[in-house]
Amino acid sequence: MKDSKAENKEIIMVYFQKPTDYGFKEAKYSLPNYEKIYSYGFSKIEAKTNFDFLKRNTPLIAECAKEEEK
Repeated sequence: MKDSKAENKEIIMVYFQKPTDYGFKEAKYSLPNYEKIYSYGFSKIEAKTNFDFLKRNTPLIAECAKEEEK
């Protein structure tokens, strides 16, 4: 997806899901700006864990997203 505000800037949407007894906890972030779009059901500690995972794995996530485009 291209960011309409930035010239040719790729935006990657990253989703987190975790099953619960009543459905799923869900969160959505965008890269490369690390914007949290939403987070539903995750505790503050879980949300921080998700964000830390996202930051640590950004290069791999970006590489996999490029592979998906091919």
